[in-house]
Amino acid sequence: MAIVGIDVGTGFCKAVSENRQVMFPNLVVVRYKSLWDHLKVRETTLVGDIAEKALSEPSRVLRSVSEGRIIHEVQYSLVASEAIKRLGFKPEKTRAIVGVPCRTSKEEQEKLQKTFKEQVKLMDVKIYPSSYGTLLSMGLDSGVVIDIGEGTTDFLVVDKREIITVETLTVAVDSLLETTRNRIIMDYGIDLRQEEIRSLIMKTTESLSKYLPTIGIKTITHETVKDIIREETTPLAEEIASTTRTLLLHASSEALKDIILTGGGSIIYKDALQTLIPEVRLKVPEDPVYANAKGLYKIAEETYPRIMVEEENQIKKKEEK
Repeated sequence: MAIVGIDVGTGFCKAVSENRQVMFPNLVVVRYKSLWDHLKVRETTLVGDIAEKALSEPSRVLRSVSEGRIIHEVQYSLVASEAIKRLGFKPEKTRAIVGVPCRTSKEEQEKLQKTFKEQVKLMDVKIYPSSYGTLLSMGLDSGVVIDIGEGTTDFLVVDKREIITVETLTVAVDSLLETTRNRIIMDYGIDLRQEEIRSLIMKTTESLSKYLPTIGIKTITHETVKDIIREETTPLAEEIASTTRTLLLHASSEALKDIILTGGGSIIYKDALQTLIPEVRLKVPEDPVYANAKGLYKIAEETYPRIMVEEENQIKKKEEK
């Protein structure tokens, strides 16, 4: 039997078990059929890294989360199934704590829980706000969490493990990628996909070249994109800072002791945010990318230990007989 913590974000899915952790794009690509499909056997539905490599093919591109809402339940389940598979577990022998966007309604939570049990075939699943995981991963019971993801920034005020306030802002990494994309179009005449801009920012690609009719081949480098990002970050960070101040006004004394900045986007926005709100000290987890998933796994450890022990004892008794 296995327990896992799964954080299905807008851009990436992160999953953690006792001994492993995995991360891959939250992306599903459904290839269009062609007249010559019978000549080559290919998967129709692709998930994660493989889906990302097939983006240029004629296909439907589906992201299960948009602007802090789950918009494709089936695709969301496919991504969660892929996470369990990559961890090396069978869904029917797995219990999971799954993190969802903060603005997920009670009705959506119940529907998603049902989907996980019926389609993913999990033994059991419980739903928590993804950002709540970071707090627990840092060994804290109270705090203010600012979780900057791909599509949204989620805010959580927690007091003694009770969620007091949640807020979502549609300003995050994608906002910066879109602003950067527009700048590149205006300044260089090159239209890059967000995935290409992300690869230049993260320096997984040093440069990209595109052909422009009547002009020829033009190249955009990591350094060029880095300069644009530096210029465009502050105006967007101001919106995050404004929402943060509003939440802090109503936070309890316990919550104000730990103001946490997490999520993959925290790496990009941290300096600008700290400059904009110098009156508070932002704490960053050791691994802001995996912090949510690690905390969700910690909840799983707390939720299921008694059940796991009882099952193991029953198996031992059967083996002894």
